[in-house]
Amino acid sequence: MNIRKALFLSPLLLLVFLIPQVEGGTVILSSETDPTPQTIPTIDFNGRNLSFVYTDENKRENLIIRTTQETYYGFSSASVFTSVTNISPDNQLVDLQLYFSNTREGVSEVFVLVKDFSFQIDVRDYDNVEHLCRSDFVLNIDQYGENRYECSDTGELFYCDIINRSSCTINNEFVGTHEETRFEDRWIPIQTTSPRDTQTQRELLTKTIRSEFTVREKASDLISAGETKFYRIDIEYPPHTRNEFYIEAVGSASGYGLLDPWFDYDWSNRKTITINSTEVNSTLTNFPFLVNFTDSDLQTDAQASGNDILFTDVNDNKLSHEIEEYTSGSGWLTAWVRVNITSASDTKIFMYYNNPLASAQNDTAGTWTSNYEVVWHVNNDNFLDST
Repeated sequence: MNIRKALFLSPLLLLVFLIPQVEGGTVILSSETDPTPQTIPTIDFNGRNLSFVYTDENKRENLIIRTTQETYYGFSSASVFTSVTNISPDNQLVDLQLYFSNTREGVSEVFVLVKDFSFQIDVRDYDNVEHLCRSDFVLNIDQYGENRYECSDTGELFYCDIINRSSCTINNEFVGTHEETRFEDRWIPIQTTSPRDTQTQRELLTKTIRSEFTVREKASDLISAGETKFYRIDIEYPPHTRNEFYIEAVGSASGYGLLDPWFDYDWSNRKTITINSTEVNSTLTNFPFLVNFTDSDLQTDAQASGNDILFTDVNDNKLSHEIEEYTSGSGWLTAWVRVNITSASDTKIFMYYNNPLASAQNDTAGTWTSNYEVVWHVNNDNFLDST
């Protein structure tokens, strides 16, 4: 295992720590596709496969929200496909509502997927029909050179497949309709109404929605215990804009779920870092956690300076961090991230990158609390003062 040295000076004691790099199972770095181990809901909608792979940590939630995409695009509208799974033991009347930061953004319509929806259809009937003429049928060529026949008695014209002197038979002629029952998967509209205030539920679950976001319409639907339902939410927004939104589900029997949006739509990429609880001895608050790895995606997509690299918690609250070293040629990153970690359960944080216009996201002063009088990074012949 590689060893890096960091020197911290506190008011009473000078300590030298040997800090292992983040490897050997301590941290799991993965792309942001499925950060939870739950089964991924998938549907086949009339030949179109929809896989709901995107979610968040779902901590303490019993209404699990998933989507088919991380971001949605369109000139002035888009359809958001989402699933809600009720993992509680109770049936829930669920209010599904969205939060937007722009007053010109909103929900135009909400649909629920009904499998094998039954409907009636009129089916056209065809048969071979013989037309009779008391006198003879006389050949009457139309303007396109096609043979047609005129009944001498009535003047009626027919395009006959079989012709005799007084008999004209037309194959597969329309004779009427009959009603049939058909089945298909169909998106059925749900009525939208005024939203509800859910501040109390969020506070109980330590969930937050940024203050600039406000809720629009809500749609209500019954989701049984253990059931997954699928929805299509049509949203509208001003042309040529990019933005984010929250999806919230509130149940009638203490059900709750909140799907957090992207930290900021100017950042195009995100990865999940999982801190293995078995490598943590106790609960640590405001701990400067060492992130140290090589990542080819950073090499390809991050700024050469690493200025666009930042870290958030699972609720997309930005975490203070210091980049000690970043090598763009290889994607080598050494960073210290101030985070709360515990031995009770794994801790997940997000690393965002790929924003060509971002200024430096470093917050060295915020990374190290006032408990540290001096912070020196010692690596070979380099001596970096982060005080």
